[in-house]
Amino acid sequence: MIQTRMLVLILTVFLAQVVAAIADETMNRTTQQNPNVVATAADKKDKLPVVKVKDAWRILPEHNIGRKDETWLGQAIRVQVENLDLFRQTLCEEGDYKQGDCKQKDISLFLNRMELKGIRPRIIDDKKSELEFLLLRREALPVYLNDPQQKSVWAMLFGFQDQFTLNPREVEVSVGPEDGTPLESDAKLKLVRIHLDVWAFLYILVMVLMGGTYIYAGKKGAFSDRGSIESKITKPALSLARVQMGFWFFLVVAAFLFIWMVLGELPGIPASVLGLIGIASGTALGAAAIDTNKRASAAIVVNEKTLIQNEIDKLKTQMESQDCESKTLNQEINDLKSRLSSDPKLQDQIDKKNQELNNRTTEIQGINTKIKELENKLDESKNKVDAAQRNKDAVTAQNWLSDLLTDANGISFHRLQMVIWTLVLGIVFIQQVLSNLALPDFDSTLLALMGISSGTYLGFKLPEQQPKPQAKK
Repeated sequence: MIQTRMLVLILTVFLAQVVAAIADETMNRTTQQNPNVVATAADKKDKLPVVKVKDAWRILPEHNIGRKDETWLGQAIRVQVENLDLFRQTLCEEGDYKQGDCKQKDISLFLNRMELKGIRPRIIDDKKSELEFLLLRREALPVYLNDPQQKSVWAMLFGFQDQFTLNPREVEVSVGPEDGTPLESDAKLKLVRIHLDVWAFLYILVMVLMGGTYIYAGKKGAFSDRGSIESKITKPALSLARVQMGFWFFLVVAAFLFIWMVLGELPGIPASVLGLIGIASGTALGAAAIDTNKRASAAIVVNEKTLIQNEIDKLKTQMESQDCESKTLNQEINDLKSRLSSDPKLQDQIDKKNQELNNRTTEIQGINTKIKELENKLDESKNKVDAAQRNKDAVTAQNWLSDLLTDANGISFHRLQMVIWTLVLGIVFIQQVLSNLALPDFDSTLLALMGISSGTYLGFKLPEQQPKPQAKK
């Protein structure tokens, strides 16, 4: 019984394979005779409507500036979508699209398959199957300020992260649902970041004016110590704190204008940049206060020396007067002694004259002692007076590097530290502006580092002495 069942099963499988082989052969012959007869599932899928971006261009204004395949911030662009109506149906979350009560997802613009959130179509033309967008960061500002990823997207598109080139950057233009995947696209546009013919000229002009202002201000002593200016010397030395303040001021202004030139809108100023300018200004203010106090103290020391010298001169005059009177008394005493033999009563006058002469001698010795004490005091304060005189008097410039780095003992480390950290943060500042097209938001650690460096400079400036003037050759 079992063997019979096994035989039937084997025969059944064999017959099924034979029937399948015959069917395949028949199908192959039919296909060869007429290939259009058989339609596969893939063929049917290919016949479904295609939704993709076909083209994109900039809407030329009336004065017709530029080319249609180039765009920049502030310009309107048109995006042609094949089967736009079908694409909008896929965005319907609730309701019926055909009946007009559909709640759709927002449509976003995509450049290089990166979503620009907040940039939504301001015109939807179903007849032409076109969407119109205004390429302006201000439109996306609420999202931009609260989404770090969007800051990176705008920086990658309009910044100079990959390489610093002013040539237009070619980008793929597409659309898609917000927080979704963009449509396939054949559309390309050239993204112009800086117009060399207009903006570059204006920016260079502004930079030349700023540079000229900087040089003119430097020549007029804006970056020199005020004591040097008051002394009216020909070439006053530079003040490190004032140079640092000017460095950050002009750097922030230049970056502000550059970002405005690229984005077409005024950038925000982060609190950290205000803090940076505040640290530089506070350092300059503190240095000015220290210099003023040192000059006042130096004036007191110099005046004290003058008073001591005047007192010495006065005492010497008194001593000379006393010495003259002593000589006169001696002469009178000798004259009286010569007449004493003929007139004994003159002894009383001689005794009085001797007593007066002794008093004169005692006074002369006291005056001489005071003079020596004052001269010793004057000698002991000589170095202090010399240093005070240098702090009081104007400092003549040597060269800009020596002015910034040296004091009476040569190159000082606290000055070198402040210069190096200022340059490092300046380089980071410029790199961040070029990469992100925004004024950098330094963290509190970097600001604290800058503050410590400036505080160290002010702390060491308190006992710092002015360099000795170089001997004229």
